[in-house]
Amino acid sequence: MDLSNKSYSELVHLRALVNQAIAEQKTSVVERLNKGEIVPNFRFKEGRMKRAVTNQGMLVQTLRDKGLSNEDLYEAKFVGIPTLEKVLKAKLSQADAEKILKRHIEVSYGNPTLEYTGE
Repeated sequence: MDLSNKSYSELVHLRALVNQAIAEQKTSVVERLNKGEIVPNFRFKEGRMKRAVTNQGMLVQTLRDKGLSNEDLYEAKFVGIPTLEKVLKAKLSQADAEKILKRHIEVSYGNPTLEYTGE
């Protein structure tokens, strides 16, 4: 299929149709695999491993009993910019807060992206 003569808006529309068809086919393949069917070229792979502490209080107590200190278990972390702005505006005058933020916070933007606004 030669798409070189299509306009950008036509291609975006075609992409939406293809994405919908892919989603429908994916649903069908997942349903078949869940039923135990063999689907050529597809299988379920194990998901990404997630680890979580089940009871932080008990873990901390166990580790302290083994001689670990708070410095071993916790790390101090500088707050994010939105939190910093909130703190500065609460503790300083608006002029001082803005002056400090302007001097120490750099604002930059990534590359612009093209946004489709048609139908």
